[in-house]
Amino acid sequence: MAFLDKITSVTKNAAAGAGDMIEITKLNAKISGENKKIEGLKYQLGELYWQKACDGQELDADAMSIVYQMQEIQSQINAYNQEIADIKAAAPQAAAQAASGAVCANCGAAVPPGSRFCANCGTAVPQEKTCANCGAKIDPTGKFCANCGAPLE
Repeated sequence: MAFLDKITSVTKNAAAGAGDMIEITKLNAKISGENKKIEGLKYQLGELYWQKACDGQELDADAMSIVYQMQEIQSQINAYNQEIADIKAAAPQAAAQAASGAVCANCGAAVPPGSRFCANCGTAVPQEKTCANCGAKIDPTGKFCANCGAPLE
């Protein structure tokens, strides 16, 4: 009988422990929810102070230090956005250059077909090589023409 009493006691203790774990888990979930509320309120507080600073109201020195940092970051974001706009504005021009001929690897200027040097910076433009036997474009690192198989010089 003592054995069964012991098993019953262990089972009751395990059930009580499981109940405690469930209760602790529920409380931890509530704590997490409350912490999220605090984070939301902190965000609102920050927005309130930010708006006051934007409206020209003087804040305490610590708050103003943060505002200045935020303004510097915003200036950098604005500069990045301007770079993006510049790249987007240049894209049609670059596409037109690419369609009209080669582009200089050094300065990016358009190089008319057949040019040996860039008219903008003077950099030599790599020339396309052709097979002397069949006239096909060849790989400059190849030893044989991929079109006719002729040995390359």
